[in-house]
Amino acid sequence: MDVLGEFLALAETCSFQKAAVRLHISQSSLSKHMKKLEEELCCPLFERTTRSVTLTGYGRALYPRARRMAEEWDAARAELATLAETARRAITVAYAPALTQYGLIETLSAFSEAHPEIELHTRETYRPGDLLKTGGCDFAFTVDDDTPGFCRRVYRTDRLTAVFPPDHPLASRTSIAPEELKEERFILHVRQNGPPPGDTEKVLALCRQAGFTPEIAAEAEYTSAMLRYVSGGRGIAVLNRLSIPDGIGSVSIVDIAPPVYTRLYLLSPEKPASPAAAEFLRFMRDLTSE
Repeated sequence: MDVLGEFLALAETCSFQKAAVRLHISQSSLSKHMKKLEEELCCPLFERTTRSVTLTGYGRALYPRARRMAEEWDAARAELATLAETARRAITVAYAPALTQYGLIETLSAFSEAHPEIELHTRETYRPGDLLKTGGCDFAFTVDDDTPGFCRRVYRTDRLTAVFPPDHPLASRTSIAPEELKEERFILHVRQNGPPPGDTEKVLALCRQAGFTPEIAAEAEYTSAMLRYVSGGRGIAVLNRLSIPDGIGSVSIVDIAPPVYTRLYLLSPEKPASPAAAEFLRFMRDLTSE
């Protein structure tokens, strides 16, 4: 588009000297560019004399079109600049559904309240790490994620617990070894769509390590349904402690020993992609600093 701007400047000033001053280039460069343009278009655009420069018929035909093209180019550049500025003031955060049980929605709301100038977009997905890898988000909150190539910061740490009916013989214990659950019937956490829940994989691995295959009494997708099964005496559940709502009352929670931890991470690129992303990272660092 530079050559069209040079053409317009020369057409409007009718002077190589004045046009060169307007464009901040040398007269010789301007002359070379106009000759090249004429060669590309296969027609003379200017009549040149030692005293003046005027448009030919070809030049007069080109001028209004060149003016419209230049105006469209300027408008496009302005629109793209606006979009780029908007992008610098916006971030996208992806998170695994399980993270909603750990106060993530409240954390994101607190950030938006503290920084109303930043547009926050959220995406719930079972594979937030994959979304981060493909550039679909700026940050990803994940569970026990080992996605390479990104900075990891612990957002929360949880641990597995056994959940019993209140009248169960083991309900009064403060801790329990996995081997002691061999004769129990399990309420298993399942997912109708997407990969198996991470806590279920840990429970099954824990049972294998303890030398038994758990008897499955029931399966449920939601923690609330699992707890109702436990409360009703259908079996026991093994769940991450912080995923169990407070005040449930009709079940007893006992720590698994030795502890089996679940870590929830904030994944981010090594360098923030925008000032808004840098502000979010500072907010999370302050929130999770020990």
